[in-house]
Amino acid sequence: MREQPLKKSIIIARCANWILRNDDKAFRIFVTSNREDAIKRLMKKDGLDADNAGKRIDQINTGRNNHYFQYTGRRWTDARDYDMVVNTSTLGLEECADIIVDCIDKRVSHNK
Repeated sequence: MREQPLKKSIIIARCANWILRNDDKAFRIFVTSNREDAIKRLMKKDGLDADNAGKRIDQINTGRNNHYFQYTGRRWTDARDYDMVVNTSTLGLEECADIIVDCIDKRVSHNK
């Protein structure tokens, strides 16, 4: 897949957790939220009404699910394929970001 080992990198891509599943140094994170919060964020970001934001979310998530299943035979929302799952609806975006950074820092310190 790669010619040289990655140092510190963040990879945001479909199937990234699957591609890196055997990499002991990878830390795979799934970020989720409830539907209502996702709709509100998309409405604000893209200026959509609630109905169109919901349709866009459904379309994107269906595409993600189909793509992931096609290449892995699994569901992209399966928590077993990640090291961490955070819910921005429960904790908020900033708190989730802080938790992720703290966990990665601790993991890096532990692996030294």
